[in-house]
Amino acid sequence: MINSYNRNDTVASLSTPKGNGAVSIVRVSGKNSVDIVNKFFKFKKEPTEIRSRKVYLGFWEDEKGLVDEVQVVFFLGKNTFTGENLVEIYTHGGYAVPEIVLSNIVESGARQSLPGELTYRAYLNGKIDLVKSQAINDIINSKTSYSARFLARNLKGVFSGYITRLRQRILNLSAAIEVQLDYPDEEFEEAEVEAISAEMESLISEIESVLAKSGTGMIIKKGIPVVLAGKPNVGKSTIMNLLLKEDRAIVTDIPGTTRDFIEEELDVKGIYIKLTDTAGLRGTDDDVEKIGITKALEKINRASLVIYIVDIEQGLDDYDRGILSEIGEKKIILVMNKADKTSQETMRLLREEISKIHSCNRIIVSSALTGEGVDELEESIFSILSNLVKVDDDTYITNDLQKKYINQVFLRLRESRCAIESGVTVDIIAQDLRECVELLDALTGRRFDEDLSDTIFASFCVGK
Repeated sequence: MINSYNRNDTVASLSTPKGNGAVSIVRVSGKNSVDIVNKFFKFKKEPTEIRSRKVYLGFWEDEKGLVDEVQVVFFLGKNTFTGENLVEIYTHGGYAVPEIVLSNIVESGARQSLPGELTYRAYLNGKIDLVKSQAINDIINSKTSYSARFLARNLKGVFSGYITRLRQRILNLSAAIEVQLDYPDEEFEEAEVEAISAEMESLISEIESVLAKSGTGMIIKKGIPVVLAGKPNVGKSTIMNLLLKEDRAIVTDIPGTTRDFIEEELDVKGIYIKLTDTAGLRGTDDDVEKIGITKALEKINRASLVIYIVDIEQGLDDYDRGILSEIGEKKIILVMNKADKTSQETMRLLREEISKIHSCNRIIVSSALTGEGVDELEESIFSILSNLVKVDDDTYITNDLQKKYINQVFLRLRESRCAIESGVTVDIIAQDLRECVELLDALTGRRFDEDLSDTIFASFCVGK
């Protein structure tokens, strides 16, 4: 995709969502941006010279006449987001006016920008690195307050700073070896080899800790998988609707209504959750229902938390007991539903039976009909999952791409460390260290990698 980016073009795009609203923003970037905008922008008070970062009020007019009263800011020179002349036009919101303004600009020689093209220009012009480029896209697509605050750390350069420090340590290690290669007649002293080996061990240990915490960073961004499970007609879909505060899942008295899984996003006190309602679990001869049950069991196996729902009146059967036994050590909230239809004694006996089968993290009594227990369920979900998203100072990685590159550095260092222990001369590992630096440089964009850049910017929206 990046082959389609022509840095010599002046590009334009709508940077705010289409639709009714107070303000829309059209962005124009490139060497001709000021000249193109000034074809249509009429200053209310003509300045003697256009000043950078000053807000100008005026009217947008084309050959057909007045379009809108607008505000325009000119960002001139290299000290801009894209590293080149950039103009932002603030129009009234809606569909028509921003489209007219954008059409005027494109018809006057600009090109509609491609997804991520403005951020790509910022990267090429040295305004940001690839890690911050990803952070910008992550912030735009963040779903909850907690994920947004975590992902914002990379806007400030937290992960980039770690990579810079890691790179320098590897460079220092490489330099200690390379200097000896200039004097091939001199052998490495044993103390020098031990020092190199010790620094490698320190690096390996540090990177291993970062990789171990990558799951936390990635799950904060992607969402924690939580599954509603249980037999047919125990109230899974009703409870899902109560958690979502909307009628998302179909609810009927007919067992087996949900034959496939339904997945929705849920924000529980800032924690981003992927909530899945699954097909009712039971033995059946219906081929379609069997497929749904198979998918349900797969979702349960991959979930970080299972909310298992039972009908208090029906109690547990062998199928329930089998599922609860198979779930094993997985985190479980067991919801005893339909409390409005049973006695306290029945609830007590069921609770005792459940406790013998599985040491559930929580057992909650609820009534999906009245809403009883839903607040407690939300609180329990938050309490359990908040431990999964605790962030330490070395929780850096937020996506598979970052993990892949850091893991490759880790593997090369570990192989080099093993080679030293097996008696291989230290100078042999110099190439491995150079490759580690190249991997880190590709990750930050210090070394251009077209495939990597294409992967990163392909996921951006138009206008950013």
